[in-house]
Amino acid sequence: MAILLVAAFGIYNILNMTISQKLDDIAILKATGFAGRDIIRIFVLEALIMGIIGTALGLILGAICIQILSGVYVGGPADYFPIYFDPSVFITSTVFGLLITIGAGYLPARRAARVDPVAIFRK
Repeated sequence: MAILLVAAFGIYNILNMTISQKLDDIAILKATGFAGRDIIRIFVLEALIMGIIGTALGLILGAICIQILSGVYVGGPADYFPIYFDPSVFITSTVFGLLITIGAGYLPARRAARVDPVAIFRK
């Protein structure tokens, strides 16, 4: 959970900086007729893409680590390192990862949806 929380802050920071740098573009979109929900959809989709890629890489890396560690001989009564592949952990991690990603993407997207194009163009 701690790693997921750190990843959520990372996604939040990336999107927050992206929105700060793209205020002019967001204002143009809003001035041409995009609604606030459309802006939210764009940035939540961007966060979701980052989350899917990160989750997929994390699952692959986790499976590889489990495979490697399960073959490490430690001796004694355990023989090999006591680790095994549990699909429920992978499924739970995927669901939590994607939910946290959507939440971390929604907060800055909501701020972007509130941009007033007139105020941006006056600057």
